[in-house]
Amino acid sequence: MSLCKLETKEASISAENCHDIVDNVISKVESNSKIELEHSEDNNRNKNIQANKELPTITIRMLNFCRELAIFCLVMMTYVAFSKDPPKISKGPAAYRFFPENSIVTDWYRGQISKAIEHARSSDIAFVMFYAPWDADSQKGRNEFEKAAEYMQDYVNFVAVNCWQPLGECRTQYNKVYKWPVLIAYLPHGRGVQYNGPLSAPHFIQFLKKVSNPIKHLGNEGIRDFQDAYIRAEMNVSPGSLDFAVYYTTALRYLEKDPQYRVTFYITPSNVTTPSLSLYMWNETLMFPSHELPWTSEEILKWLFKNVHQITSWALPSGSKSTTLSNSMQNGSVLILFTPRNPLHNNIDYYNMVSFK
Repeated sequence: MSLCKLETKEASISAENCHDIVDNVISKVESNSKIELEHSEDNNRNKNIQANKELPTITIRMLNFCRELAIFCLVMMTYVAFSKDPPKISKGPAAYRFFPENSIVTDWYRGQISKAIEHARSSDIAFVMFYAPWDADSQKGRNEFEKAAEYMQDYVNFVAVNCWQPLGECRTQYNKVYKWPVLIAYLPHGRGVQYNGPLSAPHFIQFLKKVSNPIKHLGNEGIRDFQDAYIRAEMNVSPGSLDFAVYYTTALRYLEKDPQYRVTFYITPSNVTTPSLSLYMWNETLMFPSHELPWTSEEILKWLFKNVHQITSWALPSGSKSTTLSNSMQNGSVLILFTPRNPLHNNIDYYNMVSFK
């Protein structure tokens, strides 16, 4: 009996000990979790405090950087404003003669265009070649230009200007030219007449002869040589006649627009008060409507190119890709004759045979 009570008492004591142990473990866990929570809160609080302390420091650094950058920019602008040193530009290649020193052509190879034009205007007719030394067409036209100069040196002053010399006067004024050479005939008054034909001496000579005498006198005897198309004007040609001045300008401007010179300009002096103009072609004659159109060079040329037509005509291919022949074959059947042409000869047998002259 006493033994059973003793065992029961020991069992109760052990149970109580177990409960105490569990309670101690739970209390320790709770205390540890509280401690960890408090530590994490302290860490977060410390981080926030540190971040709040660093924020003003970053702002101050950015402000200091902006201030230093502004001071640097101000110093550089002041330096540039007060700097007197001119910009450094590399020197261009030295100018050299394009034409030989003993040439008939006066070569302004340094690009002195003002002196060249003044020199050209001092003669009755001057033919000026504006060139670029590196250009293939300029090099090709150089020999032909000299040949024409040798042929017409007693009547025309031949001048050349280098328009590609760096820092030269010509290149400074005319820096948007896309094709070289540019050839212009200058008369004592008025603007120049640009040449737009082939780069050959015979064509140069033909052009200069046309410029020197753009209008032919036509008396009562009529035209001796047969021509496909020509214009005849009847007007007062007394000194100071405005009608004649317009007709003369029209003949010069025509040389620029038609390198083939298909139409010849004639004039018959008269005492009429109103000028008359007739276009003669192989099968018809047209009168310029002076009562409808103003008597100006522009209107006369528009009317001329609108109405002129021929059975046969010359085509002058440029030597590069072009639509010259294509345009001639767009209107139906066409006969093409390939033959050399010397513009200084009035009669060419093969051409006369095709045109039934």
